[in-house]
Amino acid sequence: MRFLFWRRKREEELDEELQSHLRMATQDRVERGETSEQAEQFSRRQIGNVGLIKETTRDIWGWRWLTDVVQDLRFGLRMLRKNPGLSALLILTLAVGVGGTTAMYSVIEAVVLRPLPYVDDTRVMVITGENLKTLNEWGTQSFEILADFRAGGLDLSFSGSAQRVMASETSENYFTVFGVQPVIGRVYTSAEVVAGRERVAVIADALWRTEFSASPEAIGATVHLNEIPYTIIGVMPSRFSFPGKTAVWVPITKGGQSLQLSRSEQVDFPSMMNDRVIGSLRPGISVEAARVEMEGLRQRMERFYAGTNVGVTSRIGVSPVTRILSARYRSELYYLLAAAACVLLIGCVNAAGLLLARGAVRRREMAVRLVLGAGRWRIVRQLLSESFLLAVLSTLIGVGLTWIVVVLIRAYGPADVPRLSEVTVNTNALLFALGIALAAGILAALWPAFVSSTVQLGAAVHPEGPRGAGRLSQRGRRLLTVAEIALAVILAAGAGIALQSLRDTLKIDLNFQPERVLTMRVSPKLPRSAKPAEGVALRRRILDEMQGLPGLIAAGEVANAPFSQDSGGGWFLDIDGKLAAAFAEIEFVEGDYFSAYGLPLLAGRTLKGSDTDGTEHVVVINKTLAGLFGGPSQAIGKQLHVEGPGEVWQIVGVVPDARAIEAYTRPRGQVYFPFTQISPKWTGGDLAILVRASGDPSGLETEIRKRLAHVLNDSPVFQVRTLDAAVLDSVATPRFNSKTLAGFAGVAILLALVGIYGVVAFSVAQRTHEIGVRLALGASPGQILRLVLGEGMKLCVAGIVTGLGIVLAFQKVILSVLFGVKVFDTLTLVIASSALLSATLLACALPALRASRVHPTVALRYE
Repeated sequence: MRFLFWRRKREEELDEELQSHLRMATQDRVERGETSEQAEQFSRRQIGNVGLIKETTRDIWGWRWLTDVVQDLRFGLRMLRKNPGLSALLILTLAVGVGGTTAMYSVIEAVVLRPLPYVDDTRVMVITGENLKTLNEWGTQSFEILADFRAGGLDLSFSGSAQRVMASETSENYFTVFGVQPVIGRVYTSAEVVAGRERVAVIADALWRTEFSASPEAIGATVHLNEIPYTIIGVMPSRFSFPGKTAVWVPITKGGQSLQLSRSEQVDFPSMMNDRVIGSLRPGISVEAARVEMEGLRQRMERFYAGTNVGVTSRIGVSPVTRILSARYRSELYYLLAAAACVLLIGCVNAAGLLLARGAVRRREMAVRLVLGAGRWRIVRQLLSESFLLAVLSTLIGVGLTWIVVVLIRAYGPADVPRLSEVTVNTNALLFALGIALAAGILAALWPAFVSSTVQLGAAVHPEGPRGAGRLSQRGRRLLTVAEIALAVILAAGAGIALQSLRDTLKIDLNFQPERVLTMRVSPKLPRSAKPAEGVALRRRILDEMQGLPGLIAAGEVANAPFSQDSGGGWFLDIDGKLAAAFAEIEFVEGDYFSAYGLPLLAGRTLKGSDTDGTEHVVVINKTLAGLFGGPSQAIGKQLHVEGPGEVWQIVGVVPDARAIEAYTRPRGQVYFPFTQISPKWTGGDLAILVRASGDPSGLETEIRKRLAHVLNDSPVFQVRTLDAAVLDSVATPRFNSKTLAGFAGVAILLALVGIYGVVAFSVAQRTHEIGVRLALGASPGQILRLVLGEGMKLCVAGIVTGLGIVLAFQKVILSVLFGVKVFDTLTLVIASSALLSATLLACALPALRASRVHPTVALRYE
């Protein structure tokens, strides 16, 4: 601001000084006898070019470039105001691309790039493998600290109310790895991990605020975890909740009994490892060096335990904790960012075409500037300054669009994406938006600026200057239009195929009927000394409470809830004397489970309440596993030797393959055991209840909770949802990705249509005189209509052919970035191309109709 005031003052002083010289020279000549008019004219000629004097003086002052920039920007604003419609279209075209790209960057920045709130998250590593509990005993040179942990769900009770939370059992040095300290209280020490000591716990900030109203009196309070009392000794800061959304941390007790944690709440670490160790790298040690040392350590362990029954992991993995958290979504988010960048590129191409059209109209203006002495670089700089203003205005609108998209992503994005709730339009996003907007504005303006600066000087006085668009400009607009249509075809093809794949996935025959089924999880509490018969009795009491519910058709129990992370565990099976002949998922069921789940019987019978521990051990298998015996009928009566229970089980029934983990996964072998026979060998955990009703099952939730309250002794009922919702949740991520990609494709097609419309409309305006001549010579309006439509359709066809050629040439690459798609659907490509052709026809219709209705006399007078 000081520079502006200083410049204005100096300009006033310069004007005053020049006027003073002019008055003095004029007065001198008047005194010699000349008239005032003659004296002033001669004095002005004597002084010379006042403008040139000012320019030379400004060069002496310095900061000339800043003055020129300010002038260019002021002139650019005047040009934007002069063509408000075109300016608005340019700004919105770039803003849409900037908004979508910045929104996807904001998601990636929060989920993938943003550092974790630890002292040095780049040094925190997750070590994966089996039998890693002795890792500290073997010693390592790569890690300063190694800490064990395991996580899962448990019941937390306080002040008479119970809730389901995620908890972690850790070694005493766990928090030291991250370098975090509690906001109040302390963490547990090595003295508190010995069996027999008072059990202590550290809680998360969210639990502290909801249950204790952020009161310091929480320190020393007692909570019950799975009915075991723990004393709270510390509260962690709000930024720390690793792993996942842990609410409680407790020490791994040496020589004592561990808490029984459920896998269902493990969102950050799917069941892919047995032991989990987290460590802090020593300064100067790279991740690769740590991996090399861990592989050497594994080989030493393998040699040491050779000939024993101690299993040694086949691989010890070392991965940064930031990569582990975002591993499932990293590639897909980057693919969506690439799609958004493609939309931005289409916006750049579209803007370049519009700027070329505007440059053609301004050819006479540019020629006049050149005639008056302006250099070509001066003209290019002026046009780039106008593009800079477009970029800044596009950034402002694009940030608003980014905020809207971010709100939608946070509301409708997959719930299991880590840190999705932390996505915001922060300073990094604003800088990113400004950077890509400036890059897009400059990229869009380079070619138009070059074309405008190469105008022939004869165009300044040529009578057809305003109409002559220049071959280079015309060819450039057509090439840009073809390019943006080709990009739109690529996005549309990818989105169409992804949506087709998603639709096919949702139409897959799940082999069960998920309609009108309510699922819920409970955690029945039994004393640790309870006998198996007590567990059987409790489960049957739960089923008895389900009887008499309004509209009840069937009710059953299963150890692992459908479509949960508990699903998918399994055992190896010995078949016909072949060891580990097959691997099968296992389920423990009770009651009328198969009817409640909607699994029809293919052969044999289902499991009955009379199948108890004192009777022959029986199982039901699925169709895939029955194929190993020759089919459902042939499998009845055959025997399985199961790795887990270690006994022989007879097959009494066969049911269809049920996709129990994810709706789009291929079915594997499944074995259903009766709870009543497996209970003595399996100490279980949570229990899932399935209720099939004749009407909407959601209305039964309140009644079921009431009936179970006295049976479960106030244990929580959690994860209540319909089986329909569970199926949709299992494909939430590909569904979100496909819809987002489809949204980007829709925007790309819209921008491409705007580009086609702009090219055709401008061509009609430039050829108005030609159209008038054609009409005067006898051409019919229909012929003019076909002429204009043909021009637009030729561009569209060229773009579609180019886009399809790129799609087919790089189909392997494109298929690799689509979600679950293995082959191109030709029909989808045809539909996408036909839709784009139809939309192009509509976009060209308006300028074509306008051209066909031009009156010859008006067109011939057009200038």
